[in-house]
Amino acid sequence: MKAVRDFNHSKFATEEHIIIEGIIKDIFQGAVPDVDKPIPDYGNLKEAIHQSFETCKIDYSRNLKIKALQFYEIQRSKHGCMFVGEPQSGKSTLIYLL
Repeated sequence: MKAVRDFNHSKFATEEHIIIEGIIKDIFQGAVPDVDKPIPDYGNLKEAIHQSFETCKIDYSRNLKIKALQFYEIQRSKHGCMFVGEPQSGKSTLIYLL
């Protein structure tokens, strides 16, 4: 179930994730999503990201920290990724931070 979710979520827009989750629930009818979804163990990654904010002299941003953790998850499940977004949305800052 996690593999299906990880493989498909990156291919669709955010508003389409509801449809994908519905399909996953139909396929895995006996599974309870909240129980079957493992809690990720980031080890000391959260602390390292916070230290990186201080080292790089970047103002702490909860959204940027969440994006860094999402990027970590993508790296674990994909061979590569591409940063796409509006100008001044933090793409280069995220790369610099990590």
